[in-house]
Amino acid sequence: MGKLNLSVRGRILKYRETGKSVEDILCILKSEGINVSRSGVYRFLKKFQRTKTIQDSVGRGRKSRFTLQHMNIIDRALNENNERTSVDLQKILKTETGEDISTPSIKRLRRKLGWVKTKARYCQLIRKENQASRLDFALWCIRNGESFNDVIFSDESTIELDCHANMVFWKPHLARSNDVYADSVRKILKPKPKHPAKLHVWAGISKRGKTNICIFDGIMNADFYKTIIDEALLPFIKDAFPDGKCRFQQDNDPKHTSKKIQQHLRESCVNWWRTPAESPDLNPIENVWHELKHHLRKGWWRQQQLENNWSWVQGSSQDFIEHWVMGSPGAQDTA
Repeated sequence: MGKLNLSVRGRILKYRETGKSVEDILCILKSEGINVSRSGVYRFLKKFQRTKTIQDSVGRGRKSRFTLQHMNIIDRALNENNERTSVDLQKILKTETGEDISTPSIKRLRRKLGWVKTKARYCQLIRKENQASRLDFALWCIRNGESFNDVIFSDESTIELDCHANMVFWKPHLARSNDVYADSVRKILKPKPKHPAKLHVWAGISKRGKTNICIFDGIMNADFYKTIIDEALLPFIKDAFPDGKCRFQQDNDPKHTSKKIQQHLRESCVNWWRTPAESPDLNPIENVWHELKHHLRKGWWRQQQLENNWSWVQGSSQDFIEHWVMGSPGAQDTA
C-alpha cells in the first residue's frame, strides 16, 4: 500500500481517539476513497504509542525546514481554493511567514500532505427546481421497472467538418538528422480556422432500430422541425411500431415545445414522452453522437461518409440503450 501520508495518519488518530476499532477505521477510510492495509494501520498506531507524534522519525540527513505552521497554511489554502498552484502557495507562505520557499519544495510538501493533482472534471449545472424533477423521474422509472422498449430517443447534434485528433506521434531524433523528415514534422501543426464549417444532424434511436439521419446547415426552427418529423420520425414509427404504441422523447428546446409542434404531434398521434429539463444524461443518443464523431474524426468529412457511418448504428441502437439503462443509477436494482 505504500507509506501513509500525514493526512491519513491524522485521520487514523482522530478516529482512534473516538474509540473506533481498526476494522471500523479501515471501513471509514475506504468510504472516503482511501485504501490502506490493516497492517499499516496497526504499525502506525504502535509507533504513535512509542513516539507520540505522527511525524516521521528524524533521520541522519538534513532536518526539514517545514514546520506544522507551513503544513497548516498549505492545507488551509488548498481547502479554500483547490486550484491554487505552487506559485500561489509560495506567495501565501511568503506573506504569512516571510520565508522564501522554492516551488519544488512546496510541491514535495504538498504531496507529503496527501494532495494529488488531477484533471478538473466538469458536469452540467442543474438548477435546484430541476434537480427535484430529475429525482422524481428516476424514482418513477425504478418503481415501474421501466425498460424503455417502446421509447424513441431523439436529439440533434453539431459536427465540425474539419477536426483533428488530440495527439500525434513523431520521432525527435530523426527530425534532428533528416531534413526531409523534419519538414514532414511541421505537419504536426494542424490548421484550425477561426470559424470552422459545421453540419447539423438529427436522428432518433430505439430498441427496434434507428430513424433516418437528417443532415442540414443553418438554424432549425419549428417549421423545419415539423418537416423532419414528417420525413424521418413518422415513417420510422410506421415501420417499427405498426400499432403506433410508442413514446417519442425529445428535449425541452423551445422549437420542440412550441404550440405548432405540439399540435402536429397530436394530429400525427405521436405520444410525446416528456423528460425533465436540463437532462441530456437521460438520453442515450448522446453516446451515439460521441461514437459517431469518433468514427468520423479522420480527414475531411463528407455527407456520404456521415450517412455510411450512421448505417452502422442500426444494429447497435439496442446495445446503446441497454448499456445506458444498466449504467444508470438504480438500474441494476430495477433489473
